[in-house]
Amino acid sequence: MSTAEEAKRFYDETAPRKLRDFIFGNRRIDRALETIASQGGEPGRILEVGCGVGSVCWRLADRFPHAEIVGVDFSQGNLAIAERVFSRPNVKFLLMTVDDEFTFGAFDLIILMDVFEHVRISEREALARNLRASLSPGGRVILTVPTPRHLAWLKANQPSEIQPVDEDITLEVFGDLASALGRDVLLYREVGAWRQGDYAHCVIGRSQFPDPQPAAARGPIQRIVDRLRLRERMRFVAKSGIGI
Repeated sequence: MSTAEEAKRFYDETAPRKLRDFIFGNRRIDRALETIASQGGEPGRILEVGCGVGSVCWRLADRFPHAEIVGVDFSQGNLAIAERVFSRPNVKFLLMTVDDEFTFGAFDLIILMDVFEHVRISEREALARNLRASLSPGGRVILTVPTPRHLAWLKANQPSEIQPVDEDITLEVFGDLASALGRDVLLYREVGAWRQGDYAHCVIGRSQFPDPQPAAARGPIQRIVDRLRLRERMRFVAKSGIGI
């Protein structure tokens, strides 16, 4: 069985377990939603890549009731639950892989919540191509992943939690993705879900600085104050004995 087939079978078989995260809560999801909320704004279109059973899309629809939300996943088991439990008028679910061409328009916000680490290195180029084609001019990508040291801890202490593909994602890897998207890493931080620093959050987008504004005209009183400050600073520097 290939890695791709093994992964599909794994996610199909474990799909019902994801409902527990929705019913009982999951701190890593809650922390990820906090980062999404911290970005502000009202995205008109949201894409979740690797949406699982669709519970995050459902929660995003609550937060952004006027947004069009698309969730894509390659597991039929996941999407069967998504359609049955988390379907909403402004939410659409699609069966796709990262190798399929994304042809459903531009999005203001793209989310990969605990997904990027499960993308094979050989698939990252295709993923980047799809993300770039799906970003609006001011769009942002928000990714959450376990930190490499958390993955190392899981491999040593809870190997049953390791999935068929679980790659180490570092700040350098995020930087490579940002470059492939023609964007910048706007935020990178480690957060604590169950242990301090067990997850990393990254926001990729365009750095936007305000246009330079012309200096305000300075009145006569302000010009006198400026000259007095200049003389005072010149005397201070002169006392130092350092020539300028």
